[in-house]
Amino acid sequence: MRATSQAIEQGAPPRIGRPRRRFGSRGNRRRGNIAIIMLVCILGLLTFAGLAIDWTYVRTTEFELKNATDAAAHAALLELRRSGDMDEARSLAIEIAGMNTAGGKSVTLTPESIAFGQWDYFDGSFDPAGARINGVRGTAARNDASADGPLQLFMGPLFGHEAAAVAETAVGAYRSRDIMISVDISTSMIEEMDDAVKAIVGFAVNMESRSLPN
Repeated sequence: MRATSQAIEQGAPPRIGRPRRRFGSRGNRRRGNIAIIMLVCILGLLTFAGLAIDWTYVRTTEFELKNATDAAAHAALLELRRSGDMDEARSLAIEIAGMNTAGGKSVTLTPESIAFGQWDYFDGSFDPAGARINGVRGTAARNDASADGPLQLFMGPLFGHEAAAVAETAVGAYRSRDIMISVDISTSMIEEMDDAVKAIVGFAVNMESRSLPN
């Protein structure tokens, strides 16, 4: 006020000071809000990335179990056709499955997880109590009841799910085919008829011996 009074007495116009604006506090608040938004976005991205990793891990394990059961069922079917022994076929299926891994562990099959029965090609069904055995079904799983246990997740525990249960089933089967043998019984084949009959009978016996047990 003293400086202003002196300026008025000297004839100079008085200077009216403008109030200073405080930008610092408002800018800090803005920066704080952006930091919170970025943190929420980063957490959301990490969450979705973790879920994607777990989902991919589960799907990959399912594919691995499917490959193992396919190989085991096919091997058991071939052994059953060769020897006709179901116990040998089961043992081979368990051995072949153990050569595969699922979720970082060897696939373990039990004798109970391998079934022999009848596969219907028309409706795609498998009947363990079927009249004719032409197929083998194998089931592999990673759950609480399996020897390898359930599949441990990476991000699942954050959402209350520490493990996942997966299972796959595969069927190997032979399809019956009708075979017709045509024989020439004209005069030119009379001398070879006995040999032809023996050959036909031998062929039928050989096919019967190579068929699956009923």
